[in-house]
Amino acid sequence: MDTMGEFVVGVDTAAVQAARRRTLRLATVSVVVESAGAVVISALAVFMVWLAGPIGFVQFAVVPFFVFGALRTLRNRRRLRDKWAAEGVVPTAMRLSANGLRLSLDGAPDSVFLPWDTLRGLRVHRWRGQQLLVVDLMSGVDVSTVGVHGLDHPEAQTMLRKRVHGTTGLRTAVRILTQPISAIDQAAAYFTAGRVRVH
Repeated sequence: MDTMGEFVVGVDTAAVQAARRRTLRLATVSVVVESAGAVVISALAVFMVWLAGPIGFVQFAVVPFFVFGALRTLRNRRRLRDKWAAEGVVPTAMRLSANGLRLSLDGAPDSVFLPWDTLRGLRVHRWRGQQLLVVDLMSGVDVSTVGVHGLDHPEAQTMLRKRVHGTTGLRTAVRILTQPISAIDQAAAYFTAGRVRVH
């Protein structure tokens, strides 16, 4: 890495694909459980009608919640599967250079560019055994900030506004990165004279 170069952090394609397969499998299990729940409740309701008469029909009121839940999960699974099939896997997670940080996001192939003066820092956030590398922005940085590009993408806005895995902020899973956190920390320090570090 020389003064005119950039530090590239790739994406472990196999790790991403494995994570996506796990997500789709969990969604399938959820659909099966919700569908089974609807069947079981329906059977209990029929039994209650047989046992107690019309009052047993009250049990049927719960069935639509299970059915709608299963259908919603099935739609979300299909949407994710189709989205991932269309997008593939972004080969580069981030690029660090003297100008700033370029961060790739799922669904945002053009990536987000952030000049160094818009970053407060980088941090590793731990949540239920997972590690996320989170980019923290300076207060007031938004889509209109000079030099910032791509922050208006819906994926980026969702990350900034919605708490997922216990945190907000632009983030990526550490397990899919092809460079260790220590190397990313050194690169950030190199390009910012030590101001931006990974904490």
